[in-house]
Amino acid sequence: MSAIGSRCLCGFLIVTGWYGAPLRAQADPIRNVPTRTPVSAAGRTGLPVIAFKRFITSLEPGDLLGPLEGGLFCANRGSLRWSEKLKEDVLGKFRSQVGKELEAAGYPAANRHTAIFQTETRPDEAGLELGVLLRTMKLRLCTNGSTSKGEIYFEATWALFNPKAQKVVLEASSEGSFQTGSNPLNGEDILLKGIASVTRNLLADDKFLAAAAAPLETGAAVAAAYAFPKITPPAGGAARNSTMLRAAVVTVESGAGSGSGFYISSDGYLLTNHHVIGDAKFVKVRTATGRELPGEVISFDAGRDVALVKTQKTPFDPLGLRLTDPMVGDEVFAIGSPLGDEFNGTFTRGVLSGFRDSGGNRFLQSDVSITHGSSGGPLVDANGTVVGIAVGLAAVRGGNMNFFIPIADALARLAIEIKP
Repeated sequence: MSAIGSRCLCGFLIVTGWYGAPLRAQADPIRNVPTRTPVSAAGRTGLPVIAFKRFITSLEPGDLLGPLEGGLFCANRGSLRWSEKLKEDVLGKFRSQVGKELEAAGYPAANRHTAIFQTETRPDEAGLELGVLLRTMKLRLCTNGSTSKGEIYFEATWALFNPKAQKVVLEASSEGSFQTGSNPLNGEDILLKGIASVTRNLLADDKFLAAAAAPLETGAAVAAAYAFPKITPPAGGAARNSTMLRAAVVTVESGAGSGSGFYISSDGYLLTNHHVIGDAKFVKVRTATGRELPGEVISFDAGRDVALVKTQKTPFDPLGLRLTDPMVGDEVFAIGSPLGDEFNGTFTRGVLSGFRDSGGNRFLQSDVSITHGSSGGPLVDANGTVVGIAVGLAAVRGGNMNFFIPIADALARLAIEIKP
């Protein structure tokens, strides 16, 4: 029997890792948010199928969700905490409930196939994709036998995404809550009703229907124009400031693998390779200090293998960018996460060996040491300014021959301007 399907909430909480050490202080009150009626899309012609595709969260394992009470008098028994197992269960419930709420509001549903050997859904059926960033989840539950009384609260940020144009057409936030009142329910139903509330409050926003009903753009991704201030590198050079430079370099995980990236703006914009993010719209970014941040892919150019990702603001100083080429023989340094996050912040030194053309693109060649997982990391000059982005390596007997995208080429493909 699966944990989420357990009819006994107490057992469900223990199995999924919700149950923790006893609370010593009264938990904060849970916000009660009225559930609004979604704006009906029924009767609207030409609406695309909307598929729920992404679930990420800023909650960390061990984060307190609320108290767990039990017995006839609801005595304090412990605490409810976020865990990886709970994340899987909540994801599953979001996936099923959000689809039901979209269909109930009148949005077209994906075809339900009846052929035995036909896949359940086709990739091209969804005209738009819906993703959610779960920011807050709060619970207060009193369990007695197989049922519970209490309340649940969600706060979420949503993104409606056009996969054909690789463009977010709407960003919106919503809250939702549910209280059992005098009628106890099982844990699964309490969770589903909370998800229904936060979803309905999203669909009650007129902007959601307007974005869904707008004509769909098609074609290759076209990046918006971005302008970032010029960053002056710290005095003393790359070797002396290696700790500061390494702090701006992160590990990027898309689910299919991991690579490197680096911040170019104090607002949370970072560069990486397109092959690092793959088809993901949202990625996990892990800083040098071990902090995990959700990242959104803002734009990319698959042909030049570059991508721009946005996270929340960070306290790290971004890296300066050099728009002119270094000279052959100049000293350079590579920073990245070779072989994954375990080796994040690896700092290696070499020289610029030459310039190469391949497939109509120009590359910097260097003997600086990189390996799998270094992709997307910066190549900096002796002053600590970025001159390239790691993209490939070649096995050469007796030495290294690695390749980097010139930073000026990457910025041009992403329509990024550096202001004086």
